[in-house]
Amino acid sequence: MRHRTLAQHRVPPIPSASDTSPTSKETSNSLNHSSIEATSWTESMIPTIVTTHTSKYPFATDATSSTAATPLTRAPATFVSAGRSSRSKKRYPDRVFLLVGNRDLNKVRLTSELSASDMARDVRDIPPPHWDPNAPTLEHYLTSSGLENTRVNRLKYMLLHTLGSPDTFEFRREELTLLTSRAVTDEDVLDSFLHEIEHPDGSLRQYLSHADVAAVVGNTLFVHGAVDR
Repeated sequence: MRHRTLAQHRVPPIPSASDTSPTSKETSNSLNHSSIEATSWTESMIPTIVTTHTSKYPFATDATSSTAATPLTRAPATFVSAGRSSRSKKRYPDRVFLLVGNRDLNKVRLTSELSASDMARDVRDIPPPHWDPNAPTLEHYLTSSGLENTRVNRLKYMLLHTLGSPDTFEFRREELTLLTSRAVTDEDVLDSFLHEIEHPDGSLRQYLSHADVAAVVGNTLFVHGAVDR
């Protein structure tokens, strides 16, 4: 997976309020990924977007630069949001800017920690997350709940205790139920997580392929979190 570190772009002017297109104020108030894909604006009229995954609501910074946020792993329809973000980036590469952060990058762990070789490890040899002294070990999580060491239970443990996403497993089930109109099993949820990060067409794989660690838009630097001196 190719990953870039910095995107730098000069922002074309946004049409004035006298144009027949939506005004900057109207654009700011209605900005979301669905409206980006549904509008008939020309490419030169699309507002600049910097997308992160942490905030829950879109907001505008000024008349020429707007920020739309997609909640990744903290709300339902997260993978749908990631897919919409990627499609918007492909359609408007000079207008849409995606930023990576911890909650999308850490899902890459699933490709190794749910692999056959890792599942074969003795759970007693797997330490708890070093960044959370209160988190239980995988062994304690399984034994205290009477669970077997399966990939489903390993994923639930990771989401709850090592990825900071306690509700994401059920959010994904809800998302899949809406998409498929059928009952969704635990195995379905597991398979969907792996597909989204491993398959070239997976929404999270696509998001990471088109995202940057930082983006310079005009004279403004956008990053996830902050920049250390």
